[in-house]
Amino acid sequence: MNSLFMILIFFINRKIGYAVLRDLNVTGFQNFLEARWGFFGSLSQGTILNTFQNEIVKVGDAMTSLANQLAVLFQLIILMCLPIFLMPLMVVTSIATLIVLTIPFLLLQRVNNRLGVLNTSTANRMMEVLHETFQGIKIVQGYGRQQVSMFRYLKAYDDHVQVTLTTQILTTGASNLHYVVGILAALAGMGVAIAYGGVLSEIAITLWSLQRVIPLANSMLVNKVNLDNFIGSYEQLQDIYKNAKDQKEHIGDRTFFRFENEIKFVDVDFSYPKRNQLFKKLNIQILKGEMIAFVGESGSGKSTIVDLILGLQVPTGGKIFLDGVVFEEWNKNSYREKIGYVPQDPILFHSSIRDNLLWSKEDSTEEELWKACKIANADQFIQRLPNGLDTIVGDRGVLLSGGQRQRIALARAILRKPPILILDEATSSLDSESEQLIQQSIDSIASETTIIIIAHRLSTIIRANRIYVLKSGELLETGNFSELMQKPNGYFASMFEMQTGTSLRK
Repeated sequence: MNSLFMILIFFINRKIGYAVLRDLNVTGFQNFLEARWGFFGSLSQGTILNTFQNEIVKVGDAMTSLANQLAVLFQLIILMCLPIFLMPLMVVTSIATLIVLTIPFLLLQRVNNRLGVLNTSTANRMMEVLHETFQGIKIVQGYGRQQVSMFRYLKAYDDHVQVTLTTQILTTGASNLHYVVGILAALAGMGVAIAYGGVLSEIAITLWSLQRVIPLANSMLVNKVNLDNFIGSYEQLQDIYKNAKDQKEHIGDRTFFRFENEIKFVDVDFSYPKRNQLFKKLNIQILKGEMIAFVGESGSGKSTIVDLILGLQVPTGGKIFLDGVVFEEWNKNSYREKIGYVPQDPILFHSSIRDNLLWSKEDSTEEELWKACKIANADQFIQRLPNGLDTIVGDRGVLLSGGQRQRIALARAILRKPPILILDEATSSLDSESEQLIQQSIDSIASETTIIIIAHRLSTIIRANRIYVLKSGELLETGNFSELMQKPNGYFASMFEMQTGTSLRK
């Protein structure tokens, strides 16, 4: 009967543990996906990875330990009924002795709580070092810093192991000492019972019950110590999940079906947290069908404008209008589905070219895939690859050249036939041939798409309908290429001449 009971308890514990684990994973992942873009700047990738890979599992184990506590408590109550009835004085004496002897364990609990928090922080650090090292492995090897990276990892690893080992020693020590405490408590109770003339048979039955109780009480202690170890994991989960939930992105209720008129910034202010104001009273207009360019030195706010257009950042003042409607009213997901976005550093997943393209439009036909690749001037090099569209590109596209990655990213954006195409310095790090191919691709779709370009190389925006020139968040000049080049002492003209060594001023 006892075996069946233990099997039932084990089954219930596993079910509870996995149910909690699944709920924590789903809740956390959902909260992260729905959080504002700025939320991710406040956390290291190592902390995020450690939370999902380790801390959630620990909290799931804690829930199993809690279920064990309840099961053991139920058994203790059953076993204590008979001795309390037969020898109440002996039982009370044993319990009183047990309480007194358990006081040191309460001090141990405080130490264990701190160790649990420290265990989580050292695990975070170890994961951070791992992620940073392999994310930047090219820099590590290129600078010959393998030994430095190895030292950083060993330091983080040893710190984590030291905390883990200390925790395990304390847990094991507490478990073994509690057997001694239990025996002493039972002997104290028996001594009192004999002194007061207790019946030998009743003493024997009570001792038998207490002998069964001691392992269960020890099990409760071990579970309690385990729960203490998980406090750091639980606190981290609570903090991160709450932070993500508090920073949930406002999506909006109005479905965006098509881009019909314009995007307009009206007196827009913006500043990043704990930093000086970047934009003040910024006014911009992007009409349907136009090619609009933003230029300026690094830190002038070009990419921030892209983030505002994508809805990844929110103005701290003023309004952004999309087709005459305040941007916050539009459903951001339906709006972003109409946008093609190519960042400076294209993100490719460790999968095939086909899978990376289908990320944009998963129901695309083979013909549509090749058409997008042709427009992006990616078809020829893909055809030369051994497996064509089914070629694996490696993590972040590491098996392809920079120009090839950028053209695949452009093909992915073009595949969904977006009414708005955003190119965030998409050609700034490319060689002349790759830049020319992408420029040809842009020109081929300019007549049917609104194109927003963040440009580093000013020669790539000669055909832009309007160019906004920024410096330190301030809008200095506006006009097309010819107009800006003819401005006396113009900032744009000076930038162009410095880049190309050519003067086009009359």
